Amino acid sequence: MRIIGVDPGQCTGFAVIEGDRVIKSGVIDTEKVTSHEGLQHIYEGIAKVLDETAPDVLVCESLFYHKNIKSLVKLAETKAVICLAATQHGIPVVEYAPREIKLAITGNGNASKQQVRYMVEQMLGIEVDDMHVADALASAICHRERIAHDVGLCEG
Repeated sequence: MRIIGVDPGQCTGFAVIEGDRVIKSGVIDTEKVTSHEGLQHIYEGIAKVLDETAPDVLVCESLFYHKNIKSLVKLAETKAVICLAATQHGIPVVEYAPREIKLAITGNGNASKQQVRYMVEQMLGIEVDDMHVADALASAICHRERIAHDVGLCEG
């Protein structure tokens, strides 16, 4: 199964995996464009990755309450264009709570970003240069592990 994990934000990280192999990863950066242009840039960037890699599912973190409501709104807008791109490509979207992703990757739902990155690197045997990509990989791995666990339960 080919899985794309996405870490939505001003710098949107993405990573496509198949098993333990990273097919494609990177960051879509919108720091130097206006809000609406940034959303279009993210949409087009994700759509291009979906076209190039043909994943079976898109995985991202569910939204959680932020102290800054403006940040939450921007994050929701970003996530919406990502989900729109996936839906238009016929790709289902799966969400996991940040705590659930951390728990799946590190065994600790309160793990730091550095701990998640380290474990992602250990699991895949690669170096990850960007925290946004590490978070996207963590989302994809979380889903991969969930599917393996669910399949195991069904077969047993």
